[in-house]
Amino acid sequence: MKDEKKSKQQLIRELEQLRRRNRELEKTEAGASAAIAGLSRALLSPMSIEDISYSVFEQARKLTGSRFGFVGYIDPETGHMVSSTLTRDIWDDCRVKDKDIVFKEFRGLWGWVLESKKPLLTNSPSTDPRSSGTPEGHIPIRRFLSAPALIGETLVGQVSVANSERDYNDRDLDLIERLATIFALAVRRKRMDEELRRARKAVLEESEGRFRLISEQSLLAIIIIQDEVVKYANQAYSDLTGYSNEELLNWKPLEYVKMIHPDDLILVLGEVKEEIENKAGAIRYQERLITKQGQLKWIDTYSRAIVYEGRPAYMATIIDITEKKEAEEQAARQQKQLIQADKLASLGVLVAGVAHEINNPNQAIMLSGQILKKAWEDMKLILEAYYRENGDFLLGGINYSRMRDAVADYLSGILESAGRINAIVSDLKEFSRQDSPKLDNIVNLNVVVNSALTLVSNMIKNSTRNFKMELTPDLPVVKGNFQRLEQVVINLLQNACQALPNVERSIFVATRYDKKNREIILEIRDEGVGIPPESILKIKDPFFTTRRDTGGSGLGLSVSSAIIEEHGGSLNYFSKPGQGTRAIVTLPLKYSRAEG
Repeated sequence: MKDEKKSKQQLIRELEQLRRRNRELEKTEAGASAAIAGLSRALLSPMSIEDISYSVFEQARKLTGSRFGFVGYIDPETGHMVSSTLTRDIWDDCRVKDKDIVFKEFRGLWGWVLESKKPLLTNSPSTDPRSSGTPEGHIPIRRFLSAPALIGETLVGQVSVANSERDYNDRDLDLIERLATIFALAVRRKRMDEELRRARKAVLEESEGRFRLISEQSLLAIIIIQDEVVKYANQAYSDLTGYSNEELLNWKPLEYVKMIHPDDLILVLGEVKEEIENKAGAIRYQERLITKQGQLKWIDTYSRAIVYEGRPAYMATIIDITEKKEAEEQAARQQKQLIQADKLASLGVLVAGVAHEINNPNQAIMLSGQILKKAWEDMKLILEAYYRENGDFLLGGINYSRMRDAVADYLSGILESAGRINAIVSDLKEFSRQDSPKLDNIVNLNVVVNSALTLVSNMIKNSTRNFKMELTPDLPVVKGNFQRLEQVVINLLQNACQALPNVERSIFVATRYDKKNREIILEIRDEGVGIPPESILKIKDPFFTTRRDTGGSGLGLSVSSAIIEEHGGSLNYFSKPGQGTRAIVTLPLKYSRAEG
């Protein structure tokens, strides 16, 4: 009994020490996380790269208690490092001859960080083998801490601090690496903003120049319509439509309608005609024209009511603007892509800060939960012995007989919730990922499916007793990214499993080759609860989920759809509530070869 009492007291002391350490860690980390989160928000505002550098530098020096430091960025044109923060910090104290804020050669400890793309922490720079010493007149360096700013493997810059009154530690290194990540994302976002502005200007100038050239070199097409038949058409109109003048003049009433795109019929035959008849001047509108050869052309039309051969008619003067429209559509696509990339870069800045804000306290929760769960298992033996000997007693204001089973469930719930938080943060990081994947692997979709099935086999076994698979043999292979396609299959299989109401409902997986359309098709079908019609159009939207209460982040299908699109394919869903869902992935073979 004495040993049991001693063990209980020792356990209480250990728990108290753990709580005290956690409180200290949370207090310190909260201050750092708040500062970094504030910096992340500030960097989303319009700032120059120089101001971004100085804001990051100020936080780096403050959070590590450093006397000196610098933040520099790599000039993408020259590859040199530029550190404008030096002029605001140690410029007057530094006595190095011919000093400059542009560094063409990477030397010493800071140079090692840039060359190796690795962080460095040393509390004895003078004895560090990576050091080449300091130049004459340089401020003495007693301690040094630095991290490269990277986007993937691309070097963007560097965050460095020096001469703290205390030794640097791993926490300081973590802070500097986090600041370097935020700095890299902020610089990339700023450069993408500049690239977006340049692209908009270039596309606009190119579009205007192309249209001006076409307009200056082309004759206007003219047509006159009276009593719903063509009365006159010049040669330019015949050249535009592909119909000869003789064909046009011999058409029956309204036969010219076949040249008008079906979606534009109401505009041309109804609203435009009425407006022409009610106005003295000309009106302008754009429509799509179908030529004799079946080619679709965009035309800019000026129409007005006239008197032709003594009777009412209307005349249309037409300019072919097909190339202008195509240029505008291309510009819109480029702008959409750049804006989306800018949004993801902005999200990446926030995720970089928020992920650490969430992960650090969440890791403490998981660690504490694991320790408490183990501690409870040990304590329960003591409490059970006391319960058997003395009867029921209160624990936390509740009878022990009620609490003894509930506590383990509470602790499991804490660990499960913490794990769910980790999964959501991981999904956020994947969604904001900016690196362009390589799509040059030779990939057999059957192999991808089998690999994905291996990874989720336990989930499938626990979800259904009726799993069927039909993989077409000798399936042609495509060029792509194996891991990215595997991620899509895993996401779709997980969704299918989660949709099943019981183990008797089935899941069906199949691959096939559509020879006519030259497409590889993957179908994953489940007999689950289905998706409501109002949700089916939203399921690929970021953060939309029907499983929020079970931990769905709403990013899995959005990421999957983006992966298939980057492979040139499509991901579509067909579902009926209560009957199940079909997910259809198509991958084109325009960059493929037949296997073997």
